[in-house]
Amino acid sequence: MRTLTLISILFPIIAGAALLIRRPADRGARNRYALACVCLTSALVLGTVIGSALYGADAMAFTAARLSQHFVIAFRPDSASLIFACIIGVLWPVTTVYAFSYMEHEGRENMFFGFFLMTYGVVAGIAFSATFFTLYLFYEFMTLVTLPLVMHAMDDKARHAGRIYIIYSLTGAALIFICLMYMCRYSETLDFVSGGLLDLAAASGHEPVLLTAFVLGFFGFGVKAALFPFDKWLPTASVAPTPVTALLHAV
Repeated sequence: MRTLTLISILFPIIAGAALLIRRPADRGARNRYALACVCLTSALVLGTVIGSALYGADAMAFTAARLSQHFVIAFRPDSASLIFACIIGVLWPVTTVYAFSYMEHEGRENMFFGFFLMTYGVVAGIAFSATFFTLYLFYEFMTLVTLPLVMHAMDDKARHAGRIYIIYSLTGAALIFICLMYMCRYSETLDFVSGGLLDLAAASGHEPVLLTAFVLGFFGFGVKAALFPFDKWLPTASVAPTPVTALLHAV
């Protein structure tokens, strides 16, 4: 049961990479492949949701790598995860079907659907993240796999949008990383647990430092969430194909 969580994340990433490598010439075959992969991923994601609801989040938890005490790549589909997992599990197949007709006139469909599939896996990784480090890692993966989608047209407007997108994203990533380092200093692990990450004994007396860390993390994730006044990248990124902007706005 635990591996189902990992498979739901890895499968679309591998399937998308395979599409980028093979680049099928037949449009119908590629569309059938993309739709089959998306529907199978949704089945895996929703299966993880059902498994977590029936057997509990711990039964579906999976630790992929333990790099250090704090830097652990792990997934645990808890109650908050299930909300976002259900959203992407339903929206992605619908958006994919819409994308088939929309992308017919956009060109470079193999590249589009390859990164589109990979984005599905990365977003599932964000939803199922069990640690702050995993969440941070997959947020940055999402920046990398969505940048080619934002710049899909590769004209001057798309390249400008890509520059704005990457500048804002990397700025947010830097702020979150600083916050992450503070959390490592004042917590035993970065696991998402009830009551929060902080070790209260270690944090006692360091409230101003932790307030600084909170502000940095708030602004860092504020950039990612396009909160005012860090929202300029989002309308600029709307130069991307409509199926991409639909999911960026919705998810």
